[in-house]
Amino acid sequence: MTSVFFSPKLSPTRGREERKPLARVRKRAWGEGISRSFTCRCVQVLAGAVLSISGALAQEPPTVAASIVPLQLIAAAVTDGVSKPLLALGAGQDPHDISLRPSERRTLAEADLVLWIGPALELPLVDILKGETDRLLTAQDIDTLLLLPAGRNVDPHLWLSLGNAEKIAQALAARLSQRDPAHAARYVENQARFAATLSAVRVEARQRLEALPPKAWAVYHHAFRYIEAEWQLPPALALTDGNGNMAGLRTLLGLRQDMQHAGLACLVAEPGVETAKVRSLLDMPQMQVQVVDIMGVQQTRDASAYARLYIALIDAIVDCAAQR
Repeated sequence: MTSVFFSPKLSPTRGREERKPLARVRKRAWGEGISRSFTCRCVQVLAGAVLSISGALAQEPPTVAASIVPLQLIAAAVTDGVSKPLLALGAGQDPHDISLRPSERRTLAEADLVLWIGPALELPLVDILKGETDRLLTAQDIDTLLLLPAGRNVDPHLWLSLGNAEKIAQALAARLSQRDPAHAARYVENQARFAATLSAVRVEARQRLEALPPKAWAVYHHAFRYIEAEWQLPPALALTDGNGNMAGLRTLLGLRQDMQHAGLACLVAEPGVETAKVRSLLDMPQMQVQVVDIMGVQQTRDASAYARLYIALIDAIVDCAAQR
């Protein structure tokens, strides 16, 4: 009896069905490996980005906001190459009579350090800045600063003293160095450079004043007492006081007589003063008005801006006093 063995034949369909599970496993494993590798790289990239951002934030220099342009110019010299100081009060604001806009309130609130003159000038800011001593630098409170009287008050135009400007820069550099040690060396270097610039300004101003010393001079707004004190100039004849209050009729008549007696034919005034009105008040239709930007609004904000402002004031005084 012959035994017959039957060998089961694998059909093509059956072979593919048996190979499919293994292929799927290999494909799934490969895909999961790629996914894990991609995820890992993404996490590494994100972690690096977070560390980079954190490091940048940690090294970001403090924001300085100055209440008025002259202080902003001094601050620009100290922070040169590190940051740009902001202007808290718009250039059109009268610091004697401030009406804060929302944007100005926000600048004051968000600044890391606020540099202002103090109650002598920006009195309306006192209540707003109350309790903010840690982030305030009040110029009029700086030790050994020269403060001149204006009637019963302090003359707030203290930035017009070169000595005061240097001390304000020193105080600002010291405060910024404490808050921002990473840039402390730069602040100190900038302050030293600013002091050297002021020394050069003194030499230049002295030369100009000695070449044509004013024997008498007149101003619209009496904001020049610190320049008078620094250079021992005769007191300026003024149409308004340090706060911008117009002189009375009797004072105007006396001022006109004094100007005529001194042979003055020119008056120094800041931008915006109506020259026709000034001539009419003094009854001097031929009088010249020498306009000078006492607040430095038109100056480019850079490390040399304060020096340019001061020399421009000296030039205006000399040129105007020379007109007869």
